[in-house]
Amino acid sequence: MKPITLKSKYNFQETLKKLEEVIIRDNMVIVSRINAQENLKRAGFSISGSYIFEIFRPDIAFQMFSRNPASGIDPPLRIYVFENDGITYVEYYRPSDIFKKWEEFDLGIMLDNIFESIISEVIHDE
Repeated sequence: MKPITLKSKYNFQETLKKLEEVIIRDNMVIVSRINAQENLKRAGFSISGSYIFEIFRPDIAFQMFSRNPASGIDPPLRIYVFENDGITYVEYYRPSDIFKKWEEFDLGIMLDNIFESIISEVIHDE
């Protein structure tokens, strides 16, 4: 499975702020936030911006867990924001690819559409 990696039209901090707004607007829940840059800084290391949103929707999680409790290994899904050479990128795995092994095609496609809507708000039009 290969991630989708796209350039953001915003700087790192603006990308994080915009994504948070759009994730919430699109009825997704931010389950957790991982700020790798800050975590590594506390350990004495320095890297460029590196941040992960873990997101999902309770109604979709309920459907998955009801159909197959073992499918709970995959949610929440991640959106990774990182800087490289002064450019901010947004990266994620297509949900339909992740949920294919559970034969959750309908939920996977629905989540693909939600992720595309979220990501489209920040990507650089080329």
